[in-house]
Formats: sequence, structure tokens, C-alpha cells
Amino acid sequence: MKVKIAKTAGFCMGVRRAMEMVLAEANKGEGPIFTFGPLIHNNQVLDLLATKGVSPVEDIQELHDGRIVIRAHGIPPQKRQAIKRTRLKIVDATCPKVARVQALIRYHSKKGYTAIIVGDKDHAEIRGLIGYSKTPAHVIQRVEQVAALPQHEKLFVVAQTTQNQKNYRIVVKALKERFPEILVFDTICDATHQRQQEVKSFSGQVDAVVIVGGYHSGNTQRLCEVSKDAGMPTFHVETEKDQDDDSRYNMPGPQALIAHRRPPNATRRSPAHRRRRESPPGPSSRRLKDAEREEKYGKGRWARWAYRHRFRAPPRPVECRLGRERQRPRRPDTHR
Repeated sequence: MKVKIAKTAGFCMGVRRAMEMVLAEANKGEGPIFTFGPLIHNNQVLDLLATKGVSPVEDIQELHDGRIVIRAHGIPPQKRQAIKRTRLKIVDATCPKVARVQALIRYHSKKGYTAIIVGDKDHAEIRGLIGYSKTPAHVIQRVEQVAALPQHEKLFVVAQTTQNQKNYRIVVKALKERFPEILVFDTICDATHQRQQEVKSFSGQVDAVVIVGGYHSGNTQRLCEVSKDAGMPTFHVETEKDQDDDSRYNMPGPQALIAHRRPPNATRRSPAHRRRRESPPGPSSRRLKDAEREEKYGKGRWARWAYRHRFRAPPRPVECRLGRERQRPRRPDTHR
């Protein structure tokens, strides 16, 4: 069985940045360090941070000293002000893509616009975005919810950064039909768009898709939706222990292995990837080149030298003059 690993597998920019920031703070050893809620939606990463002395907290009333890291999803400004009133040092690890959406909501809501946010209302990012709106914000997720929105004169729409691109386009189209003057902002993260496009590109090339990521990660769930909508058998797993039943992966064609928001070694520990490594190696391109060289030039050091220099032009004639060598330009074979 062949396994195809996605090029976009791994942490996105925002998660990688948050991980680097919290690990750098943990290595300083300047007292206790906390995260306001889970840093990211991945249990294995949270266990890793716990070994570094990083613990998530929801209530900051009992904290008096130390450092607190704002997670990649961001938090409402009201909670940020509450943290500032304590003695905790704030380390802001909010994803820059999320911070851009927060700024858009704050700017346009100050001008009297009403925000419509397309996303999961129970997600931490959405709760943070709602806090930046100066006017009542409306959260919808499906196109069927557009009809239930109240009538407004000034509206703008943004998306959760991990939303399904196709679903967002459908919702925006329905919003424009009902509110022709609505302002539309495409706030879906580039990494999310690239991952979803790569999943769609696997259609017709693989027999199944295995997506490795947290079960409660919205971004990973969106990738599963995209893969299923493309008509491909999709398996969502979190760790290698979730793949004990290898019978469902025994398919004749290649499989796509997409590790989203997972450490690099998580992909290598999957049974599908282990089977690829344990399969007998075929003739590599290097071996084919060596066989071609030996057939034409023979074996040995000089044969290898001749093969490497087979396209090199012959050296130009060298003229010695006063003990110095210089290159003489080529001349036609004529008598002086």
C-alpha cells in the first residue's frame, strides 16, 4: 500500500508561533507560567506543555504572580482588561490572522455597522470576536440561518479563520441577495484555504484520506467535511492508538495522510506510514543512474570522473608568459 503525505501537514503559522512563544517563556524559568484556557485544541500538545510546567487556567482570580499566555484563538477585550488588573505578566500569543478579524470588527462596529460572523458560536475564537463588537453581533453557520437574521441597514460579514471556504461563499451569496449593501471580508486563514484545496486535489488520486488531529479541533473537523464532500472515504484519528484496526486501511491504491496541528513525529508514528517504511524498497533514481553510468563508462574512479564531466567543454589552450598563466581566447585554425 502506498501512502501520500500532504505537503501542508503540520502546524499552521499561528499555532507554531504560539508554541514557540510559550516554550521560550517556559525555558526562561522566571516563575510559574499559565495559559488562559488551552493554548490550542490538541491534547497531546497540552500534555507536552504540562511537562514544561505550563498549565491552562480559566479563573485568574486566585493567581497573584507569574506569566499568563493568551492562546492562539484570542480572548475578549473584557477578559484582557481583567488580566491587566492582576500582577500577571501578559504574553500575547494571539494568531495575527485572528487579530486582524478582531480589528475589523472593532473598527466597523464603532462606525455603527452590525457584525455577522460565520462560524461555530461555541468556539473560543468566536467568543473572543464577539467581545470586540460595539454593536450586537450575530453568529451563523449555515445558509439556512440567513433568513432568520433581523433587518439592518449597515452590515458587514466576517468568517472564523478556520471556516470551510465553500460554505462561506454560499452564506455570503445568500447574504448579498438579502442585504445588497453588506460589506464582505474574506478572513479565512491562508493555511486553512491551502489545506482544504490540497484535500480536494486528492480526489481521484487516492482511495482514502486519513486526517490526524484533535477530535475537538474545528479546523480538523472542517478538513474532514471537505474530504467527505469530495466523495473520498475519510478517517479522523488523533493518535496512533486510534488506528489499531489496520483492516480498514488495506486498500489497493494510495492513501493521503494529512496531519493537521500535529507534531511532525505524529505522522511518522501512524500505521499507514510505518507500513510504507517497512515495504521492500524499489529501485531508486540513484540506483538507476549508477547502473546507467557503469554500463556506459565502466567502474572505478576514472569512470565516475568521466561520467561527471561528460558535458564539460574541453579546456582552452594555456600560454605561459613570464611565469604567469592566462587564458587565451579561441582563434580559428588559420596561419599567421
